[in-house]
Formats: sequence, C-alpha cells, structure tokens
Amino acid sequence: HGDSHYLIHCQPNWDENTVTEATKPARIGDAVASWQPADGTTHSIDVTDLIATLVKDGADWASFCIYSDGTNYSAYTTKDHANESLHPVLHITAESSMQMTYNQWAGRYMLTQGPEGDADADRFPNLYEYGLGGNPTNPADQGLPRTYALKGNSESGWFSYVHPIRVNSGSELRYYLELTDQLVEGIWTNYGYEVAGTNPIGGAFSFVTNRIPLDDGAQRFVRLLIEQH
Repeated sequence: HGDSHYLIHCQPNWDENTVTEATKPARIGDAVASWQPADGTTHSIDVTDLIATLVKDGADWASFCIYSDGTNYSAYTTKDHANESLHPVLHITAESSMQMTYNQWAGRYMLTQGPEGDADADRFPNLYEYGLGGNPTNPADQGLPRTYALKGNSESGWFSYVHPIRVNSGSELRYYLELTDQLVEGIWTNYGYEVAGTNPIGGAFSFVTNRIPLDDGAQRFVRLLIEQH
C-alpha cells in the first residue's frame, strides 16, 4: 500500500495476551529490515546474525516488532483488532544441534580461530568445547562433566573414566584415551583400557564408560583426546 514496514529488535518485556498498540515494547537499535508489503504476500527476513550476536552476549530471549510508517494496516493488525487471521506470524528455522557440524557450531558462536584455537582463553581448544558440549565464549562452561572413580582396590580393581561424546558428529570426531605411568618422561599410549559401554542421554550427546585395569598395581595417568577427521 505504499507504506514502508520495519522489523525492529525490541525489549522482551511484553506479554502476548496483553500487548496492544499503546503498550508495545520499546525499540532496541535500528531496523533489522524494511519492506513494502502487499495483500496476500509474505516477506522473509534473515535474523541469523543478530540472533548469533545475542546468544554470544548471553541473551535468553529475542523479541521483534513490526512497525509501519504509514496508516494502512490492512496487511497487519494488532491484538486491538478482532480479525485474528491477519496477525503476522514469525517463523524461525534453526539448525538442530543433532545435525550440527563443527563448522556450523563455530559459525553460530562467530569464532575467528580454528579448532585448535581457544576463544575464551580457558586452555580448552575450541574443538574440545564442541566435542564435549561446552561454550567457547564462556570460560566457566567447558561442557558436560567427565567423571572417574576407583572400582574395587588398586590391586584387583579398575579405574572408571566416563566422558561425553557428540553422537551427531559421525566420522568427524574421534575420541580415545591415552595412558602413561609417569608424567615427566612417560610415553603416552592408547592401549591398556577398554570401552565398557555407551549410555545415550538423548539429544546430541551420549556418555562413554572406559575401564582401565589396575591389577598390576602400577600407577596410571589418563588423558582424553578428541581429533577431527
């Protein structure tokens, strides 16, 4: 109808059941997009970059409003009007974390360093944050827990080490343990243990239980490695 319409990032402090023209939320920044609508047509708006920025900054919500610079509202109405069929609908398509590759995950966090980089300086490489479910922009979040326990005793028991794996990575990631009997001059090897089982927890991760025999009484040092194919 000649009026320009705008998608505006706005404050999230509003309720769908009570918002009206008079109580619409305050704007945040400039318009995300603008267009001139026509009856019976739709308009697609990509807010991926803005959402990625909000997530990186720790936001829990993203709220958008549609504004018009004119007086023709035949294509859009508010809760003040009775014709609910004309209410604008926002469709958001997000990539499932179950199908997210490392590059997609890195793009979501807008990482500028590669898999071996350490974006949040927590001494945890970006690839490990991806493989363990961490947040590469938050040093306090290094992913799902890794647990260990001594079963039996040091002469006839075993050492249990449990860690998460990203189940959607397919052949992209390889997880394995390395062991040594001393840290100073020891040689790390990836044998001397067995995978005792996998426990799916739903979503993008499962937990793997590794069993390390201790029947020889020798000390063991263990580390988890994650590699990208």
